[in-house]
Amino acid sequence: MATILKVIMRRLSRVFITQGLFIANVLVFQQGDTLKFFEGNEVIDQWLLFEDPQNQSSRHVVYTKKSKVSADSSYFFIYEEKRHTLTDSVFTKITLYNAGQGKLWEKSANNERKISFYLTSIYKDTIVLVTTNTGYTNPSLEIIANNKKTTIIKPNQWHRIIRYAISPNMQYFILHVKNLYNKRMWDYIYFIDTDTYDDWTYLFPICVSCKRKKIELAVYNNGKSEVIYKGEHRVFSKKGKLIDIYRKL
Repeated sequence: MATILKVIMRRLSRVFITQGLFIANVLVFQQGDTLKFFEGNEVIDQWLLFEDPQNQSSRHVVYTKKSKVSADSSYFFIYEEKRHTLTDSVFTKITLYNAGQGKLWEKSANNERKISFYLTSIYKDTIVLVTTNTGYTNPSLEIIANNKKTTIIKPNQWHRIIRYAISPNMQYFILHVKNLYNKRMWDYIYFIDTDTYDDWTYLFPICVSCKRKKIELAVYNNGKSEVIYKGEHRVFSKKGKLIDIYRKL
């Protein structure tokens, strides 16, 4: 009994959780389908991410669980999806935790929308949440910080978000998006300042999907952005002016 109490007290001394915050030198890392919690070089706990038959209410429900960890290993979120194959309906939810396993909040999408795991990102305790319709189009993009939501892109604004980049200060977004124009799908670069909501759009002059090459994006704290396609760099000012084009050999 004394040994068990020592183990419990040792765990409690490592991680002290209060009001959703943790005070400890605990970090979380993802290795495959496992989240491992470290204090120093010692693994103090682990969570397994796999399909749990106990969560299958019937053979017509497909359950998926995934996670993403912040770059500083201090926060992570769990993504859960339940797809009903008979009705082709889907329920999605994400839950944000700190590395001390304290649950901070959870959000779910309604039946007409689904959370995009691929496009949703974590930056310390801030989540960039992207939802789409069940056909993976008609996206919305929100920033959730301190459990407060700020909408950056509303539904019906773009047909699809392909990828995006965010400035280190979290003020500027640059996105590769698609929209239909004259019965043809076009590639666009979309920029938005989250402080002022000033934005600009650049129609990409090449059909990227035809060439099967992706557009790389970067944006900096001063609002300058860079769009790279097949080695060609396009540099834009904060106001959307194309100020340089060059190619790296």
